[in-house]
Amino acid sequence: MSVLDQERPREKLARRGPEALTDAELVSVILGVNARRAETILKDSSGKGREAALEEYARRRRAFDPRPVVDGARAAAGLVPAEVRSARKEHFLVLCLNARRQLLRVETVSVGTLSASLVHPRLCAAAHKRGYVAAAVMLCSTAS
Repeated sequence: MSVLDQERPREKLARRGPEALTDAELVSVILGVNARRAETILKDSSGKGREAALEEYARRRRAFDPRPVVDGARAAAGLVPAEVRSARKEHFLVLCLNARRQLLRVETVSVGTLSASLVHPRLCAAAHKRGYVAAAVMLCSTAS
């Protein structure tokens, strides 16, 4: 057995990455138990439930996307930054969305005066065309 094979799972993970770990070593790192205990957990009949739970957790983490979905006016209004909502000047914003209506970015197109915000359509189109954007929601905040 080589010196690298005798490494503890955490050190092996840090040195060689998660691909180099066995299933038992991965479980040992996740659960914080030693490798022998993790092997027992995987072989135990009740360990099947834990293994299935770990696989489900991994699947969910891969599918997790933290970007908010804009599916209506309330969702769009909720994405206006707090500093814009409390500002004393009007702001004209463009919410750039992907094909799944997930927020890519919020761009401030214009900051106006106390009661007006001048916006040319060309500015909105320019914000929309920077990078891949499938849809855009345009918002004008009123001064508070």
